[in-house]
Amino acid sequence: MHPTTSLRIVAKPAAWAIVLSIVALGGACDQSGTSSGPAAEGPPAGTPSERPIGTDPAIDRSVEQSRTIDDGEGTEELLPEPEDADPGERMRGEAPVETPVVVQPRVIERPAGDPPAPPPPPVLRPPAAEPTKAARPGSSLTPPMELARRAEATLNAATVIPTLVVVPDVWSYVEAIARWTPALRYPVLIDDGSPQAAENIGRFVRAFGPASVVSWKAEGIDAPRGASLAAVRVNTAIGRVWGLEEDLPEITRLMGRWIEIGHNPPGIIVANPADEAWAGGVALAAARGEPIMWTTLGRNVNAFVTLDDAKALSAQIEAFCDSHALGWARLGDTIDAVTLCANAPVKLLFAQTPNTGPEGRQYFALTDFIGRHLPARALEGRWGWAGQIQGDASESAYRAMCGLFVRPSSAWIFDSYTEGGVWQSHDGSAAERTLVRAGWSVRLDDAPNATDAQWRGVASGVIDPGLILVTTMGNSDFFDLGKGNRCAPGDLPLLDRPAMLHFVHSWSLLAPTKSETIGARWFERGVYAYAGSIQEPFLAAFVPTPLVAERLAAGEPWGVVPRVEGAAAWRVAVFGDPLITSGPTSVLKRGEGSLPLDGASDLGDDLKRAVGEREFGNALRLMALLARDEDAGRLVAAIVASPDAKLSPEAAAYAIEPAFRSGDLDLVIRVQQSMAGEVAGSPRVLDPLWNLARQRMNGLEKDARDRALDALRVAVREEQLGPDGVELASWLRTYRGRAEADAFAATIEPRLRLARDKNNLRRAVNGR
Repeated sequence: MHPTTSLRIVAKPAAWAIVLSIVALGGACDQSGTSSGPAAEGPPAGTPSERPIGTDPAIDRSVEQSRTIDDGEGTEELLPEPEDADPGERMRGEAPVETPVVVQPRVIERPAGDPPAPPPPPVLRPPAAEPTKAARPGSSLTPPMELARRAEATLNAATVIPTLVVVPDVWSYVEAIARWTPALRYPVLIDDGSPQAAENIGRFVRAFGPASVVSWKAEGIDAPRGASLAAVRVNTAIGRVWGLEEDLPEITRLMGRWIEIGHNPPGIIVANPADEAWAGGVALAAARGEPIMWTTLGRNVNAFVTLDDAKALSAQIEAFCDSHALGWARLGDTIDAVTLCANAPVKLLFAQTPNTGPEGRQYFALTDFIGRHLPARALEGRWGWAGQIQGDASESAYRAMCGLFVRPSSAWIFDSYTEGGVWQSHDGSAAERTLVRAGWSVRLDDAPNATDAQWRGVASGVIDPGLILVTTMGNSDFFDLGKGNRCAPGDLPLLDRPAMLHFVHSWSLLAPTKSETIGARWFERGVYAYAGSIQEPFLAAFVPTPLVAERLAAGEPWGVVPRVEGAAAWRVAVFGDPLITSGPTSVLKRGEGSLPLDGASDLGDDLKRAVGEREFGNALRLMALLARDEDAGRLVAAIVASPDAKLSPEAAAYAIEPAFRSGDLDLVIRVQQSMAGEVAGSPRVLDPLWNLARQRMNGLEKDARDRALDALRVAVREEQLGPDGVELASWLRTYRGRAEADAFAATIEPRLRLARDKNNLRRAVNGR
């Protein structure tokens, strides 16, 4: 249920009438769905004895559910302590070794008895690069470009109606997609009532630039009972898109339909019907014409699978392709892409050593393992490229729809590397030149000016690139932008629109949903495609930034872009649809068409009604969905300023982003203080508060500054207690004196784990 009357008006009608006039109902509800800005961003491995075989049923039960191993929330401490970690030494840019790490590992166990010494750990090295694979005989295109051509051809064949459809539940979403045809589509997103969903939908609106945004709910459709029936319902919906009006418990009939019309699927989707991340797979399967392989998968993206289970999943995917006569064994065959639409573990355990330190467990990225020949096969190397879409139904739908309907043409490049040698292979200025030549608009922050101060200056506002390329060093919970320039996950900027991200850094995707990590914060900000590391990868594991830019500008698929060609499986994970392209031939063919959804209502009309009936919590939610940022900011300010009104916790949850966009720190504080306790302490609320405070603190009048300091004292983020404590202690020392800084530090210091943070806190109190 959505909040309705979230603003309490006290007696006098004059107060809400003033607010009503600020919202400017008549002309403000324009058809673009935005209050300002451009309308759109687009351009003018298993052995023969492994047994997963049967693949036609809606759910393949030939493989037992993958054994996911999870040490529990907060207990899987796999990182070196920050004061002991020297990122410059770990990602030291050593030249690629001659022999790549092998895909067939061994798990090292301590032998029985009392051996004289433990066995040495396995020698793991970053992947070695090999020459780019040439085009196959009879084709003028390399396998990546041939795959891009095929993926784009299916999308480019359809006219896109410039209407965004917002639905309240996953089964309305499925039904709305079922009304697509190969010749006509429109984006569909799920508003589940959460502020995160509303913000994601607003980001999509800014990038897609719809002519209208409508809400729609499928009537008379109940959720199926059980995972098996859910898979059948989804298969049937995809079949309807492609002209089949029958129930499809299996996909054999759909495959036959594709053969009839001459369609060859460019990839396959792997999903678990008990995991709502399949929602992203519905969109991809319907739009790209890809079959879904239903199976059981673990549902903790922060956990890991065993090597045996990863091999079994690979063999199952290959058997699925074989059973449907889909060529897959070589690059350039029919199937060259695999998309895991699941909250499956991001990593697999390659080796366990007696070492109890952070390197005791050796991981590979699951998406770098899938799509490779297993050791017992005569063929070697890669046969396809994999990506992963995770999240709940609303999040996975957002990530899939962004890949289908958003075309980035702007970039932010932040290159903090100052070292010579191989570090300069990631030169941001070279990447900038490539993208500018391709017609992109680019912001470049380059060393030596790419510092923590520069980064935080950017993060004090909202940024709008469609592509982000960053070079940095660190662990999952911090990133260094040069020596002594350390930032925390909360320092990441808020995104105005959906973004793709290539993050050259160690560990950022170790636990993609733990909010204290960099990767989780990027996803919360709206990133829908992300290439990053799940463990220490070494610099050679990353495709150089200029080459990433070249591949994207040329139109290579996203699954290919961050992969070192010819290298064995390693530690860079790829999130997002691997078939996303952003080259010169990746275009949306917008056109007129009749929306095949009876009963759809315009959200602009809903907004007028909500404001007219004084349901201002609902009005703020609708403004977030419509990306009506300036109107929302004015409404929030008017509510806070009115003596006759009070911002309810429900309304405040939707008010934090427009308050931040306004640049008014006092307004952000008042919104934060109007929230319920748990929401008020969440990263999506506290990060904007701290990021704006840095920019505004020095220029505030004394009373406003005192209010800000008091607010920040009770808004210190537990996951970055050290950095926040040091920063606030320094401000207190500067503006209120040593005694108050010392008193505050005494409340923080006992909770700090790291000697580095304790030393920095003491220096801040002492004014050094």
